[in-house]
Amino acid sequence: MSVQNGSAKTLLKSVLREDSRASEKQCFDTFYIRLQQNADALKEVAADWFVRNYARLEIIEPQKHSVAVVERQAAERKMVGANQASKERGILHKAKAAIIDCLLDFVLSDGKQLRFATFGDCARDGGWLLAVAKCGRPNEIVGKKLTEIDLRNLRQRNAA
Repeated sequence: MSVQNGSAKTLLKSVLREDSRASEKQCFDTFYIRLQQNADALKEVAADWFVRNYARLEIIEPQKHSVAVVERQAAERKMVGANQASKERGILHKAKAAIIDCLLDFVLSDGKQLRFATFGDCARDGGWLLAVAKCGRPNEIVGKKLTEIDLRNLRQRNAA
């Protein structure tokens, strides 16, 4: 079955309908092959990945500013006062929470979402994911063993 000019979601649904007994890996492999053949769906997946990761990288690795810009921003903050700075920190905290709303959707360096990654994948990525890696065997899937709350607690305890 071929889906021409369809969305990635439609493409995935067609793959799942064709062989309901296929493993997750088999479904992914078929989906990936068909995705490469469908430019519209490929563009949709790429756009979704870009939006999710671009926002996350902007928070984790902010753009470098010139010294003049940083000094001007510091002077402006002093003029605004401590109360306004506190409000800004609250807004920034809410923005970070909104962007990284689901740690199970966190994307590892190999492109896998954390929910589909193994504990071994987490060990290879390092950082706070080392704590996640200790919660299961290297071949177990993170999303099948840990909940969103578990991941938030691990990340908070092991934040650098």
